[in-house]
Amino acid sequence: MITITKDFPRENLYPIESATKGLAPVLFDIETTGLSAKNATIYLIGAILIKRDRVNFVQWFAEGPSEERSVLDSFLSWLPDKSCLITFNGRGFDIPFLCKKCKGFDIPCYLPQMPDIDLYRALGPLKNYFDMPGRRLVAYEQLIGLNREDTFNGGELVDVYREYVGKNKFDKETAEELKAMLLLHNEEDIRDMLPVMSLLTYIDLFGGNYKSCEVSASSGAAASAEADQAGNAENSFVELTITMHSDFVADSRHTLATLPGIPAIETIASGNTARIRIPIVNGTFKHYFPDYKNYYYLPGEDTAIHKSIASAVESGHRLQATKTTAFTKASGLFVPQPREVINPSFKKDATDKISFAPLSRFASDSADLKSYVKSLF
Repeated sequence: MITITKDFPRENLYPIESATKGLAPVLFDIETTGLSAKNATIYLIGAILIKRDRVNFVQWFAEGPSEERSVLDSFLSWLPDKSCLITFNGRGFDIPFLCKKCKGFDIPCYLPQMPDIDLYRALGPLKNYFDMPGRRLVAYEQLIGLNREDTFNGGELVDVYREYVGKNKFDKETAEELKAMLLLHNEEDIRDMLPVMSLLTYIDLFGGNYKSCEVSASSGAAASAEADQAGNAENSFVELTITMHSDFVADSRHTLATLPGIPAIETIASGNTARIRIPIVNGTFKHYFPDYKNYYYLPGEDTAIHKSIASAVESGHRLQATKTTAFTKASGLFVPQPREVINPSFKKDATDKISFAPLSRFASDSADLKSYVKSLF
C-alpha cells in the first residue's frame, strides 16, 4: 500500500464548522473496481481533514487487490474520533460500500452512526435555481468555473487500475503514469469539493441562515399611493439586503417568482450580500375569514363582522356570510406572496391564488420577514 500526504493553507473556504457543529470536517471519496461491494474491491481512498488554518490531504492506494484491507484499516484508523463526514453521494454509495467491506473483513463499522453532510443531497435545490443540466459533481464544478485536469470518470478508471496492476511489476514507467492518472482523479474529486462547498451559502440563503436582513423601500413608494389606486405601484419596490456568513462563490441574478400582472421578484447575489427586490402593490385588498359561517356580511358597508358583535345590526341589514363575502378590507401598500406565509393575508378576490402582505409587516430581521424569504425559494 502507498500513502500520499499533502498539506496546504486553508484559503477562502466556506465556514463548514457551522454546519458540522464544531466537529472536525472530513471530506473523503473512494475509488472501486465496480459498483457492487460483493464483487468489487476498493483500490483508493482519499480524504481531507479541514483544520483552522490548514488542510491535510491523504490518499491510501492499493498496489493490488490484496491490499484492500490495508487501505480500509488505514483510513478508519486515521479518522478523528470527533469528526463529521462530508461526501458527494456518500450516503448513496461510499458509506454503504465501506460498511459492506468492513463486514466482510470483520471490522467494526461506525460510519453510519457518524454525523455527515452529503453535498449531493444538500445542494440538490440548486439544480432548479441555476437551471443546471444535472447534479453530478462536475456540473457544480462547471457552475463555479472549475476546470478539471482529469478527463476520466470513475467507471473508465477501472480498466486503468487493472492495467496498472498488470504492469506494476514489469513496466514501472507505464505503471507510474497510470497510477498518477488514478490519484489525480481521486484528488480532484475531493479537492474540488472544497470550493463546491461554498455553494452552501445559497442553501443558507434559502433556509434563512444569514447574519442580517435589512429592509429599504424605493423613494417613490409613498407617492405611488396617489398615483395608482387600482394596482401596481409602478417602479416602486421593497429591497431586502441580506448579509451572509460567507461569500457567494458565483455572482448570480435570478427571477424567483413571476406573478400575473406584477413585476417579477428577483434576487441578485454578489460577495457576501444577496439583494431581493420585491414589487410594491398599492390598492384595496380583502382578508377572507376561513370560518365564514361565524360571520355576517353587511351589504351596505361591503364588509363582514363576527356574529359575536353583530347584535347591534338589524337583521334586515345583514346576511349570512359565504366564502366570498366573509371579508374585511384594507387599503395601502402591499407586497405579493407567492406562498401564503404572512397572516393575515389579503387578496383581490376569494378565488385568487396570489395573496398579499402589508408592507408594514416587513421589518428588518423580523420573524415574518425570514418566513417570507424562505418561502421565495
